[in-house]
Amino acid sequence: IVNDKGESQKLKKYFVNEKIPSDIRDNIKLICDGAHVMWVIGYRMSYGYKVTDRTRRVIEISYDCEG
Repeated sequence: IVNDKGESQKLKKYFVNEKIPSDIRDNIKLICDGAHVMWVIGYRMSYGYKVTDRTRRVIEISYDCEG
């Protein structure tokens, strides 16, 4: 996960810092680009994948938590 300062953080450390209980971590869905986490569904999107004024191409991904 990359924050708004461009600093990367391991997923486990992100879960600990966000106080996400360890018993639900294995059930959290991720969208990844190779080894990079783009989106922790329901929590946060990696800053490096956010749309900006310099963005040239966009892929829209949606996830239905109900289904």
